[in-house]
Amino acid sequence: SQTITLQQAIGAPGLPLEEANATQVPRNGLVLWLDANDIDADGFADNVLNGASIDSWTDKVSEKNATQSDPTKLPVYSKDGLIFDVNDFLHISDFNVTSHNLFIVAKSNGNSGQLLYLSDSKVRISTNSFKSDWNDYISNGSQRISQQDQTFGMLSLKGIPFLATLAPNASKNLNSINIGQFGSFGSLGGMIMEFILYDRALPTPERDRIENYLMMKWNLPTLEEVSPQSPEEGLKAYLSLIHI
Repeated sequence: SQTITLQQAIGAPGLPLEEANATQVPRNGLVLWLDANDIDADGFADNVLNGASIDSWTDKVSEKNATQSDPTKLPVYSKDGLIFDVNDFLHISDFNVTSHNLFIVAKSNGNSGQLLYLSDSKVRISTNSFKSDWNDYISNGSQRISQQDQTFGMLSLKGIPFLATLAPNASKNLNSINIGQFGSFGSLGGMIMEFILYDRALPTPERDRIENYLMMKWNLPTLEEVSPQSPEEGLKAYLSLIHI
């Protein structure tokens, strides 16, 4: 198949996009914003061929663009997000920013896969949870999946679009980021829709507003919507005794 650059793939711009306002996505402390609906960050809907290889994902707030020069490791465009095969990834070098809050909308084709590589630490999903090798995110920070904290029961995230939110216990310096490269942990690829990074600790109301914006924008299911139903389908009566 033929590899084409983003510049070659994009034709006439589409309709103007309805940009998130400063209440939905606060601009103070916003250091990286990658949006798969606007991969060239021009404020217009992308007019890109499905299946076109993408060598650059433009940051909406700075010059820190994610790029890839190896034609064998390029993600491809789809209207639902950028599709990353096993070894595909986009790279930001000489990043040198502070990480305080991280939001990513993604989907994995399998029960395990790497989403990000932050300096020397992987951020990944594993079976039914979201994990980071960065200990401060796990032990002392916070992590949420689609607005629920830590425990997700026996829910498999395979094939389910979700929002992951990470906050370390203290600011962390990031020198570089790899976006994708699912094959570094697991064996299947996936899709990434949006990535937002702040260099300040967000208060809970701001974090909640960003999460609500991303959940609505990408029409993400809640965990309850994709969890096994109780009572079982077809059950005619159900009685639950609850201690009051």
